[in-house]
Amino acid sequence: MHPFFKSNFQPYIHRGKCDNFCENTIESFNESVKIGFKYIETDLRITADEKIITFHDKDLIRVSNVNKYVHDLSYKEIKKLDLIKGGSIPQLSDVLESFPDTKFNIDF
Repeated sequence: MHPFFKSNFQPYIHRGKCDNFCENTIESFNESVKIGFKYIETDLRITADEKIITFHDKDLIRVSNVNKYVHDLSYKEIKKLDLIKGGSIPQLSDVLESFPDTKFNIDF
């Protein structure tokens, strides 16, 4: 583990490690945990079928080139999207189950 993570100061990673995957995805969070982060900041949005997802923007254009609002699509439709940097948009419940030892700062 890098000495940076052994100090009393514990950093948050913003939306996960986004070098190889889209932000706020299981994949970006997994990369964050692999390099030693214990705290992750994420954002929430709600889909048309009232699923809570980890996603920042109100629309999907920046990460998928799809010019639609999150609240206008079902989670099933969102899961099918190809994200520009890879990964897939998860539900909050999947994130919390996948990372039980990770602390999340959640922006509602």
